Amino acid sequence: MLQAMRGRGATWVARILFSLLALSFLGWGITDYLRPATPGTQTVLTVGDRKLNGMEVQRLLGPQLDQLRAMFGGIDREQAKRFGLVDQAMDQLVARLTIDQEAAKLGLLTSDDVLRQTIQTNPAFAAANGQFDRARFAAVLAQAGYTEAGFLAQLRGDLSRAALTIAVASGADVPDEVISRLLTYRLEKRAAEYVYLDPAAAPVPAAPSEEALATFHKDNPALFTAPERRGGKLLVLDTAAVVDQVKISDKDLRDAFETRIEEFQQPERRLIEQMLVNDEAAAKAAAEKINGGAEFATVAVEAGQSADSIALGEITKADLPDAALADAAFAVPQPGVTAPVKTAFGWHLLRIVSITPGVDANFETAKPILEASIRQDRALDLIFERSNKIEDLLSAGGSLDDAAAATGARLTDLPPVDRRGLTAAGTPGLAEEFPGRPQVLTTLFATETGKSSRLIEVKGNNSFLAVRVGEIVAAAVQPFDTVRDAVLTAWTDAQKDKALADQAETLANAVRGGKALADLVPAARTSAPFDRRGLLAPDLPPAPTVQTGLFDAPAVGAVVTGKAGSGYIVARLAAITPPSAEEAEAARTALKGELTEQARNDAIAAVRQALQNRYKVSQDRAALDKLF
Repeated sequence: MLQAMRGRGATWVARILFSLLALSFLGWGITDYLRPATPGTQTVLTVGDRKLNGMEVQRLLGPQLDQLRAMFGGIDREQAKRFGLVDQAMDQLVARLTIDQEAAKLGLLTSDDVLRQTIQTNPAFAAANGQFDRARFAAVLAQAGYTEAGFLAQLRGDLSRAALTIAVASGADVPDEVISRLLTYRLEKRAAEYVYLDPAAAPVPAAPSEEALATFHKDNPALFTAPERRGGKLLVLDTAAVVDQVKISDKDLRDAFETRIEEFQQPERRLIEQMLVNDEAAAKAAAEKINGGAEFATVAVEAGQSADSIALGEITKADLPDAALADAAFAVPQPGVTAPVKTAFGWHLLRIVSITPGVDANFETAKPILEASIRQDRALDLIFERSNKIEDLLSAGGSLDDAAAATGARLTDLPPVDRRGLTAAGTPGLAEEFPGRPQVLTTLFATETGKSSRLIEVKGNNSFLAVRVGEIVAAAVQPFDTVRDAVLTAWTDAQKDKALADQAETLANAVRGGKALADLVPAARTSAPFDRRGLLAPDLPPAPTVQTGLFDAPAVGAVVTGKAGSGYIVARLAAITPPSAEEAEAARTALKGELTEQARNDAIAAVRQALQNRYKVSQDRAALDKLF
């Protein structure tokens, strides 16, 4: 069948379709094209006329979900569901099926030429030289259990779907006028004259009455509301929980010693200096000088060797690359100078400066190290084995107490803590350095009262955790008497803030009335030109409302005020600088590409939604929840 499609030229359409198909391979995994559907019984998803059973949905969504889970740091299936990844993958599957049916309705058929070109340029079917290999094509299909006809039929449908997507996307365009306006919006710069009203300079209000504080407490309940806190039980399965259960025999230790004996052997090491000369006569002459009392390094330099190339360092016999040189260096029984040695590099004289004897491997010395290592390795194997047992127990309705008793995992009390892990006293209820602390807190607030969570693997720590929610302390406004000091602080801050806000508005009105800001406040400054992503005053707290107001202002002279951290800024628009023609032209191509891509994505999304309305979609949520 493939042979019959040879000989026809490829078109630009084929190349575009192949690029889309490559993206499809990345999104769904090439295994979707090389793996036949598994028959099932119960329909869990219906899209128009297409009905899929549970096994088919698992086959289609499996690779997609694996990729999404990997992108989020290897989260487990339950977390993937909570994060909406399962729903996201299902939405993509539904979109794929609706596009398939619409393409069939419109009669979008993929030609033999496009099909042939797509297959022949697919690297999955290429030989080592990068060219299409007919035998490899047949072998890959056979290994996956596909007939050539079945594979070609499925691939033809995939390409038809891509053709419909191209047709939708190609109609999306962005007018030049829109691009020009956006370029101005992004590239225009403005400058302002401004003053910062520092909260440290705000007047201190007179002491309030108890009645005023009580009223403030009543009118601002959110400021004095203690957050929800949850407590319960924490199950920890790690090596520390099971390490004492590991059994190690003397034979285990001796077998490990024989396998790892090189770790416990220390070969003899020698601190060596080297002299290298061209011929034997020069080597003998140098040896005579050294034997006569001359310094080795001095003779080496006189022979033309650089001083920094003399020292070889402290090395073992195996470190020397030449066997004759190694034998000579380690044959000398005590520090001294060897006889001249010839190698491919020339003639060598070696000075043995010092000798560090080797140490033979000793089982008794190695035994504690081996025992600790074996115990840790077996403890790791044991916790993974026990984690499966815990999951089975919890799935069967067992409690954390049952799991701890059956596996040796530690079970500890969790005091009521908020989402930051703090108790009512503001102290950590779970140590900051506790491995898996973020997962514990997230799971604690995502689990129902009286329920146990699923087992959570702590990546990089070789441990597993589970929580059971016991006590829940609802969020509540704290009584005035217990938070009076906090109320006084908040009231004082509010009064200072109001005084600053009034001062800023008075100053702004004066500038609007024609007075110069610098005359009113000598400390006023003028900013450098900045765009919408820049900062009015980089040395001050951000003032987003002020910057927005300055760019919304229609003309120079406008005055705006707003918060900047705990202080206020009063600013007068001093200059508007539109982008130069050169700046606009340099940014136009990139912006046009960005907007065109967005428009095409929006068009595809709109068509997908319309198709889902046309081809009715129904899902068996209960059955799907069991699958994922």
